[in-house]
Amino acid sequence: EGDSGGGIVMKCGSRSILIGVSTDALNSYRTRGGQVHPHGKEICELTGVCPIDHCGVMKSPSYATVCAVLSGVANLIVWTGYDAHVFIVESVLHSVNGRDPQRMGAHDGYFGLAVSNIFFMISTIAIPIMMNYMRCKWILAISAACFGVYFFSFQLLNRYLYFAACAILGMAFSSFNIGFSGYLTEFSTRQTLERNQALAWAFTCCSVMGAGMVNMVITKANLEEGIDHKYREYSDDEIRLLFGSFALLSFIGMIMFMFLPNRDVENNIASSSVKTSSLSQQLISMLSTLTDTRVLILIPYYLYIVSIITMKLSSRVATFSLKPLMIANSVIHLSIFVLSVSIIPEWSTVRPNDGQSLLIQPSIFLVLVIAFLCGLAEVANSTTRTVISSLLIPERSQQVFGASRFYHALAASALFFSSPSLSIYTYAGVLSLFL
Repeated sequence: EGDSGGGIVMKCGSRSILIGVSTDALNSYRTRGGQVHPHGKEICELTGVCPIDHCGVMKSPSYATVCAVLSGVANLIVWTGYDAHVFIVESVLHSVNGRDPQRMGAHDGYFGLAVSNIFFMISTIAIPIMMNYMRCKWILAISAACFGVYFFSFQLLNRYLYFAACAILGMAFSSFNIGFSGYLTEFSTRQTLERNQALAWAFTCCSVMGAGMVNMVITKANLEEGIDHKYREYSDDEIRLLFGSFALLSFIGMIMFMFLPNRDVENNIASSSVKTSSLSQQLISMLSTLTDTRVLILIPYYLYIVSIITMKLSSRVATFSLKPLMIANSVIHLSIFVLSVSIIPEWSTVRPNDGQSLLIQPSIFLVLVIAFLCGLAEVANSTTRTVISSLLIPERSQQVFGASRFYHALAASALFFSSPSLSIYTYAGVLSLFL
């Protein structure tokens, strides 16, 4: 009692730096207060007491560049393992199923992805609550650890362990997406967010190139012994070696995330986020965000669908990362659907086959074109998602990030559960309906 208006300070060498003003006490050892650094300029002009540049909040744009590069490199390491695994996991599961159908079902890959997205959806509600108690870099570290656990589970691969690992993978996705978006807002302002997002994502996307090189070596290894009926087979020893290496990359990324810088930039977006004091308030805040009208308007976009309704909101902010990228994303996805239907045999989504394509004979060049377009679509979608979610409700940005992934995972889990009965034509038709 009587502490309101008192200073909240931090130590900087031999100095005590004022960083906030106490507003009320939460309990005998915790207090709530307001930040002073957003008002540093006015305080300096009125009182002559000015911020010290080498302590407290960092203002230099070079600091944001360092944060973007370091987080991008850490992402690159973690996602190189994940992207390399994506290339081979279907063949790995088919190999195990071919040797022992009781150990792995024919369609367990689809069901595993569905389980992953269900836990992705559920954990998007919990992760923003955790961000009230820890910095975003620790959320990223938890994400990398979950990726590592998922990969390590392949040392003793069976269907039930695989489903449990997929649940952990879903939590890895949600903690990464929310943690990474939140970390960007800690060192970005409204003016620099797009630049920092693009810089970090440029390093992150190099993981696909690294994964491609890894898989080129993997595919050619043991060529005569490892291929049966024209399809690559993986022995248990190969699976353990490969996925053990992917787990190692994840744990290296986890260590890098733990040592990311965590100082705030002046007027950063995260500073406007309101932190709630109790678990019940946090749950109410998250659930109210899921039903917020502004978020509901964006549900089509959060399902990886671009619509005219979404563009209504983006027209309020004249930035390239909103309406222009949304239009580009829609055109790119339509091109992907058309090429996929024309090139890929109808039931390649369910099983390896040598069926005839609809119009164009498959070739390495055309597959590379589709892969390039998928990369463009991913960059456009990720950049727009981060920017629009950060600016939509600034005081609840973490909850908006969670809501965006909640609705995306909800649609994906439903799609994967029905995947064993969907051909490439059905996929393209369903997705094209919502462009």
